[in-house]
Amino acid sequence: MLCIFAAVKEELSLLLSAFSFKQVSLGKRSIFLNKKQNLIIAKTEAGIINATHVATLIFENYPIRVAILTGCGGTFSDKGLRLGDIAIANEEIWVDANDYLLHRFPLFSFVESINYLISECIEESLIYKIGGFLTMSSTTNDEKKVFLLRKQFPQAICENMEGAAIAQMCQLYHIPFLEIRGISNFLGKFDKKDWNIELATTNVQRLLLKLLEKKKEWLG
Repeated sequence: MLCIFAAVKEELSLLLSAFSFKQVSLGKRSIFLNKKQNLIIAKTEAGIINATHVATLIFENYPIRVAILTGCGGTFSDKGLRLGDIAIANEEIWVDANDYLLHRFPLFSFVESINYLISECIEESLIYKIGGFLTMSSTTNDEKKVFLLRKQFPQAICENMEGAAIAQMCQLYHIPFLEIRGISNFLGKFDKKDWNIELATTNVQRLLLKLLEKKKEWLG
């Protein structure tokens, strides 16, 4: 089965409308299940703890072959990404952990195996980049912190709040993992009027729908 995670329902709206799902209770949570498509869609809510909880419930109860985490994320202004463009993780770094060197999760192999499909499916008007993702407890809204993160993690292209959790659970359960996000904001001064969450989540879900059309090529 394929499982697609996102923090909030708005990040899954197009995917949910594309197929028929049955809402199924799982522990204290609920998931969206389509047995015909062998597809689960799961809303985690924001943050490491919520994402870990939901992923563990699903991985313990369903035979997941591939996991995808989607949604929106912030980027650094010098990475060549615009609002609405696509970022794909080849590594997840849990920055808030005490010793970040023990909390890095490489994702190179699976990304490399389907990169040709991503390049075929992405809209021509969009840019996509592959690089490191930083999992944080909150959005970085301080220019000094942005400078320090850029210096400490020069490979990083995107910030999020759930990625390292799903990456670690996938590592424990030996499940291939893809994290793919639309860019909704630039890191630094926090002003929601400068964000475009709708564009980011729409573009990335459109890409995922095209990948799902070709899932036999990468899921089998």
